[in-house]
Amino acid sequence: MWEKGAAAATDRELAISLARTGAFFSSNQAPLSSRTVRFLSGVHFPPGIRNTPAAALYGIENTNRGCPLNVSYAAGQAFPPARSLDGTTTGLGVTTGKADSRDSDPSAVNGGGVPLFKNGVLVGGVGVAGVKPGRAEFAAFRGAAGFLPSAPPPGAIFLEGIRLPFVKTRRRPAGASVGSFTGAYVAGPADGMPAPEGYLVLASASAELAASDVSGIIDRCIARAKRTRAAIRLPLGSRTRMVIAVGDLAGNILGLYRMADSTVFSVDVSVAKARNAVYFSGLSRAPADLPGVPRGTAVTNRTIGFGAQPFFPSGIDGTSPGPFFDLFERDSSNPCTQGAQPAGLNQNGIVFFPGALRRSAPAGSSSGTSACPI
Repeated sequence: MWEKGAAAATDRELAISLARTGAFFSSNQAPLSSRTVRFLSGVHFPPGIRNTPAAALYGIENTNRGCPLNVSYAAGQAFPPARSLDGTTTGLGVTTGKADSRDSDPSAVNGGGVPLFKNGVLVGGVGVAGVKPGRAEFAAFRGAAGFLPSAPPPGAIFLEGIRLPFVKTRRRPAGASVGSFTGAYVAGPADGMPAPEGYLVLASASAELAASDVSGIIDRCIARAKRTRAAIRLPLGSRTRMVIAVGDLAGNILGLYRMADSTVFSVDVSVAKARNAVYFSGLSRAPADLPGVPRGTAVTNRTIGFGAQPFFPSGIDGTSPGPFFDLFERDSSNPCTQGAQPAGLNQNGIVFFPGALRRSAPAGSSSGTSACPI
């Protein structure tokens, strides 16, 4: 990390978050920036178009805040949590520039996070903060010169017929001039490391599931992923790459698998989804978390997200917030929690978009299985 002058600690953390956003959401088959992620996270898709449903990654800003996953990693397969620069607190999570929890300004965006590639392989991200977002985006884009790939045909990602933006500010913003390259390193420079792939957490057993059950679930998810067309990968027709997590009734992760080149953000998200599927469908869930839903009712992250938006039904302007919107706001302000569940080790937040199911079994036991594809 390099800074010009005495930057505020908040700017340092923002730059880190933006760099992670560019890196965590990209893959070898698609460069995505913090601007791209913002386009996919709002209360409408496309942003600002009234009476359209929420975007595919609604609430993604609440994830990847550096919560300890409390898992037993296989040897050499650990993922470091995305914490603060000094490692003492949680990080900012995913930064997109969203104005507030109600997404009151659909044009608000921070494009200062851009991925980095070497020979077509994703190797990291660059984030710029401490200046206006337009200047930050320009600086990040220029900093990534020589480290950005040429996108395969058609040259951009189209989702539901809409072209996703990557970098808007490619020329020096009006009023900006060339400055002097004076400053100092706050951290590093250091060599980067590739993200582990394959089994991050080896399949293990619980009272309800045998290790063979866990590995079987993961194998079937992998097989399905290899048959499913990816929405955000190039060239067209590419298949999805998923991170798959299986958890038990206590939120312990019995297996965690990262397919080659799957997005890094999906590790935190898949673990949270598996835990959410169990807790919010269980008998111990606090009634206030999902008002009007009897405890023991099977719900998914799709269910939770549909009722946790500032409009209800989803995307219908002029309506009241959904019945679970308080849960969304609580999660936004309280990282590493799971609603009103008493604090515990197996909590790394709530995910408000689809990708998890509860598996019921005899004697009322169940497990949570999640897959985060992109």
